[in-house]
Amino acid sequence: MELRIWSLFGFFVVLTVVSHCSVNAHVMERREVDDGDFLGDEGIDDEAQKDEGNDIPIVGVIQTVGKEYTPEPGQSVRLACVVSPESVSVVNWHRIEGDEVVSLYMNTMKMMKQDNPLYNKTRIISEGGVHDLVIEDVTAADAGEYRCQLLQTEPTFVVHRVKIVSEPRIISLHATNNGTVPEGSDLVLTCKVVGLPPPKILWSRVTPGSENANVRLGENDGEFSFDSVTIKKVKGHHSGRYYCYAFNSLGQAQEEVIINVLEKPHAHVHKKEINTGIGDHAMFQCSTRGTPVPQITWFKDNVPVLVDGQRFLISTDGARSNLTVVPAGAHDFGTYTCVAQNYHGVHNKSAELVQRPVIDDVDVDGVKIDFRVHSHLPLEQVEIQLMDQTGNMNKYELPRPKNLQKSYKFSYEVKDLTPGAYQAFIRAKNEKDWSRNTDPIKMNIEAEPINIQQSSIYRANSAHSILHSTALLSTASIYLLIRML
Repeated sequence: MELRIWSLFGFFVVLTVVSHCSVNAHVMERREVDDGDFLGDEGIDDEAQKDEGNDIPIVGVIQTVGKEYTPEPGQSVRLACVVSPESVSVVNWHRIEGDEVVSLYMNTMKMMKQDNPLYNKTRIISEGGVHDLVIEDVTAADAGEYRCQLLQTEPTFVVHRVKIVSEPRIISLHATNNGTVPEGSDLVLTCKVVGLPPPKILWSRVTPGSENANVRLGENDGEFSFDSVTIKKVKGHHSGRYYCYAFNSLGQAQEEVIINVLEKPHAHVHKKEINTGIGDHAMFQCSTRGTPVPQITWFKDNVPVLVDGQRFLISTDGARSNLTVVPAGAHDFGTYTCVAQNYHGVHNKSAELVQRPVIDDVDVDGVKIDFRVHSHLPLEQVEIQLMDQTGNMNKYELPRPKNLQKSYKFSYEVKDLTPGAYQAFIRAKNEKDWSRNTDPIKMNIEAEPINIQQSSIYRANSAHSILHSTALLSTASIYLLIRML
């Protein structure tokens, strides 16, 4: 029995040893296979390493967000630009000036020209991923946009805006055609300003002959935008000195521009009719305006007047001209014309030299009419015609002057008129003809107010007073009578 037990134990020992040897053999075999696989994998890793040897570009990013900087003049400003990763090779700084991009720095190397105002007042702070641009002693001229950009296949950039807190400064003030514009055209004035806070703009004008009064332009003077004003269809009175005022909380600035409107000629005669007699003088007065000052010429019935020192004499001073006529006969009476001419056109006004009466200086005050009659010949008739709203006409003939004169002053008060609106006409006659009717003269006749006397009230008071006095007298009489009894 014991022998069988030991035999069985030996069998298990042998089996264990054989199993261990088999395992070791399998492990060794596996190692050989693994070693072979490892060698094969090593070849594959070499290929991978070769792929990794191709330079794959690193894409950089800018971590800084665009910002608005508002330094005061004389301060320094640091424009941030932080890039990632730090190994980004090239960082450029530019300044954007309108449509132009000006290169300032490539990394820390200056790319700008030496005549650039930023050349001696900027620097780059480069520390790791920081590539900041510093501007020293800033001025209003340094305001604008600055761009930090990475030089790579897919460019990326950040833009900062620099606004200098400063008092207003007028960059330019200009006008249409440099301020010389023809009459009837549009005038545009533009005032370019800088400053922070943004300046407000006001316009004013000093007009020649206005005693140097500087008057602010309002809505009725033109159409306004932020930095300009447009004056439509300018005329001569728009000439003058114009001012642009720019102001904010820090100060103000002003500039001026002279506007010269090339005005078309305009002629004006002071009287449309002048009365005189043969051998007696008469003077026509003509004033003109225009730019340049118009040339003045006189015509008689469309024929130029020739100065002869006897019948005709012309005196011209700039924009004014006087024509003196001494008629030698009926042929010297008629239409005289003042013609004004310059580069921009011709204009004329006419007046008549007549022997018939001429009426002027008409003035109306209620029912009173004052006027003057000019006649070198004796007056034969003077009358006032008064027409009511229904068209009925009343005539009032005025007494003729007793003394012979050349000019007569009349004053007449119209009476007994029904209240209402009237039109009055004045005319006078001498041996030559009736005068031309005056323009209608408006007259308004108001009803006279009725004075209402409070006679009944006074009578009532009087009656009351009389009754009261009578009562007192009666009482006193009865009292005395009783005392006497």
